[in-house]
Amino acid sequence: MKHSTLQFFILLFITFHIIVQAQNKSSETHMSSVKIISAVNIEEAEDGKPAHVSTVELILRPN
Repeated sequence: MKHSTLQFFILLFITFHIIVQAQNKSSETHMSSVKIISAVNIEEAEDGKPAHVSTVELILRPN
């Protein structure tokens, strides 16, 4: 449980960081270099215990 929670917060931090960097570059060049295709949170039971997974699909364009 603690391990999956840590992974979730790391993923959340990385996603936030990428979005902020993309917005900063977008405001400089008026062109976004990161486009989020989808973001999904999945919750299900694994061995009777709740499990959580988050996925984010991105398109990264070269600058």
